[in-house]
Amino acid sequence: MERFARERKRYGSLITVLILQALVQMALTDIKQAIPYVEEAVKLAAPEGYFRTFLDEGPDVALLLREVRYLSPVFVDHLLKAFDYCKSDQTTPPPEQSNAGYPGVGPIEPLSERELEIMALIAASLSNADIARKLHITVGTVKWHANNIYSKLNVKTAPRQQPKRGKKSYSTDHGLVT
Repeated sequence: MERFARERKRYGSLITVLILQALVQMALTDIKQAIPYVEEAVKLAAPEGYFRTFLDEGPDVALLLREVRYLSPVFVDHLLKAFDYCKSDQTTPPPEQSNAGYPGVGPIEPLSERELEIMALIAASLSNADIARKLHITVGTVKWHANNIYSKLNVKTAPRQQPKRGKKSYSTDHGLVT
């Protein structure tokens, strides 16, 4: 399965496989045998913000993450806080993620490095296709990240891209707006 995921560049699947391999190694031998798998998983996951993949595999992953915190301290710390929150059986978000001064606003999940990069390109009015070309990813991946960004920032509608100078939009061309 690992080879299949690598060959097809299915990094989300690869991260899951690596985490599972680490858990198996930890159960069968010891934690030291599991570390290389978790290291690779964190290296792949941190830039893209793959939090859920780790959380879905249970609290034993937290033990492994503590061993590889040096690879991406911010990413691993967020994961460890999430594991602590899940096991604490609390119904309110941790204080550092609460927006107590803003009624009606839920906890804010931080943007991943890739989401920040895409948000900057969206702010620079690049199209999804232009962002995809620039970052060497698919348009679908750009849309997925954009949707995550809007969700995390509680944005209800995506900003509309303004037509470039000298070009008219469909609605202007067809007399729908002036």
